[in-house]
Amino acid sequence: MIVCADFGEPSLSSSFTINVHVEDINDNAPQFPMPVYHLSIEENRPADALIQKLSAVDLDGEENSKIEYFLDGASTEFFHINPDDGSLYTKKSFDREVRQK
Repeated sequence: MIVCADFGEPSLSSSFTINVHVEDINDNAPQFPMPVYHLSIEENRPADALIQKLSAVDLDGEENSKIEYFLDGASTEFFHINPDDGSLYTKKSFDREVRQK
């Protein structure tokens, strides 16, 4: 509340209330709970097999906390990820005898 008063006799005053809304800014990067994931894939599993559902957290509020998952680089040849929920899938069947790790 803000109040102002004069120096008259009698002193008169007036007041009003200020509401301050602090807006969230995008100041927190999304974080995975584990820095490294070690995942295994059974050979000969069919394409589009779910490997792992990944989950990250963003401490920002509302719009700024929405997360989109994507793959970067050569991994897109072998895997695809659901951009909304972080589900990681194989793009093809893996055969250890055909291609080493």
